[in-house]
Amino acid sequence: MFEQVRKEILNKAPLVADAFLEPASEEEINLLRCNVGRELPQDLVELYKTSKGQDPEKQANFAYGVALLSIGQTSSLVENYSHDGDGNVLSYTDKGIDKEYTFGKSRIPIADDCSSCLICVDLSPTEEGSFGQVILIDYDYKVALKLADSLAELISNFKKDLEPIPKGIIV
Repeated sequence: MFEQVRKEILNKAPLVADAFLEPASEEEINLLRCNVGRELPQDLVELYKTSKGQDPEKQANFAYGVALLSIGQTSSLVENYSHDGDGNVLSYTDKGIDKEYTFGKSRIPIADDCSSCLICVDLSPTEEGSFGQVILIDYDYKVALKLADSLAELISNFKKDLEPIPKGIIV
């Protein structure tokens, strides 16, 4: 799935495709797994096996205007979280998102809008959520919105959004 989207981006947005880094090594994936302290969703592992993120020095966005964090950036952020949750209560959350904390080892940041929002893979949803659901957290407004039930679903939706765009229209 991720490789197909990468090829689509190469055809339609070559500068974005050029910003993708090489695949993550097993050591990098294992370090993230160790920092999280539990098993990672398979679709997250597959994403990093396709690319370890975007080069932060390049001016390009991945899906929906956010930069894909490198696995190194993600691993460092998660390593700095001391607990499963930070205790900073969210003022609003969509159904399925635990509002009792903003960030923690169970919310893996994967993309950044360079302002006040992170996209995270949520490993500790409420009963109404899904393990590995993708959420957007606006930490200034203390809001968390569910984007998709999984990373694979988010990428699939993004691929559908790319289909009508003519080749080379995004440079």
